[in-house]
Amino acid sequence: VRVTSTDDLITRLRQAVQAQYQIPAQSVLVVWNDDTLEEKLVSWGRTAAVELTEQSLLNLIKKPQLTLRVMDGTKFRAMLSVNLKVDGWLDVSVLRQAVRPGELLSEEKIQIVRKKLSELPTGYLKLLEYPAEFKSNRSLPVGTILSSVLLERVPLVFKGTQIRVIVVNGNLRLAAQGEVLENGFRNQ
Repeated sequence: VRVTSTDDLITRLRQAVQAQYQIPAQSVLVVWNDDTLEEKLVSWGRTAAVELTEQSLLNLIKKPQLTLRVMDGTKFRAMLSVNLKVDGWLDVSVLRQAVRPGELLSEEKIQIVRKKLSELPTGYLKLLEYPAEFKSNRSLPVGTILSSVLLERVPLVFKGTQIRVIVVNGNLRLAAQGEVLENGFRNQ
């Protein structure tokens, strides 16, 4: 993608973060401290533009600087580095109560809190729909942002359990006894 103005560049940065984190555009913040981008491009020629690649738009939250290629048509003109700060906000699951190792979560133990993207741990969980299907794999204090490395899913059915199997096809309904062959989780 090529852009010729600061506004276009900021729009592209916002769109990249919006897509990567699946958040609305109004939840993305771009702090830009180079108001002379257009002047720099004009100095390279009227048809100059900066080039953004998919790679350059990845993980913008962690980048203090963005290096852009200045192109004049198909001709490379220069490399341009710009300082920027990109961040945003996302609603995530946070502990309201401390939990011990092996303790099951519940709706009373978690809350949804708006956090900055730059503060989120790897594997964070946006919204924990069924908290009771997870247990902690370590002691976690109040205020912990829940992530996949801190929790373990608990099966809904366990191997060897006797169950009643019901198959419905139109007006036909068939019921039989069965046995669970392996532990099973929601939607498996």
